[in-house]
Amino acid sequence: AALIKGQEAFVSLVRAYKEHALPSIFPFNTYDWVGLAKGLGLLQLPRLPDLKKLNLKMRPVHVDIKKIPFKDPKKESERLEAEKLKHAKNEAEKAKRILAEKQKVDREKKRDSQRRERYDIKRRLKAKQRKLVPRWYSENMEAQFDQINRLRASGALSQLQAERAREELKKTDLRYDRSTYDPKEFGQDEFL
Repeated sequence: AALIKGQEAFVSLVRAYKEHALPSIFPFNTYDWVGLAKGLGLLQLPRLPDLKKLNLKMRPVHVDIKKIPFKDPKKESERLEAEKLKHAKNEAEKAKRILAEKQKVDREKKRDSQRRERYDIKRRLKAKQRKLVPRWYSENMEAQFDQINRLRASGALSQLQAERAREELKKTDLRYDRSTYDPKEFGQDEFL
């Protein structure tokens, strides 16, 4: 009980010095906080954000303060119950944190797999387009070359005109000019 009262008194003094309206009368940074803690019978400094900034050190005492029992058995049982409740609450918060982290990792994995899937679909679509354009181009070119040869054979075109028509046809290479190419026309809309 004396240890708890000492901690409460120490915390009250720290707050009073820190929040005082005249810091010139009660200088917070130059006060001997370690000496005050020893005078109040504390074995270690309480964790306070104001004292953390000062980097105060007390000589370590090899005593587990949490295991010091109360003389009064009723207070000791209350302390043990409060400690069990605190431990259970900490465990529940820890489990909740672990679950939240796991869900976050699962969401990121799912998002990454969806990105990879979209990328694979686009890659497969581009590969299919690369395969279809040359085939469509070559089939179309063969038909046009056959037409030029038929016209030449029938006498509608001279030898020179047929050669020029073939050269012009070779210049219109659809593999490089995709403005006239419609992927839906060739059954590629299944990936779109």
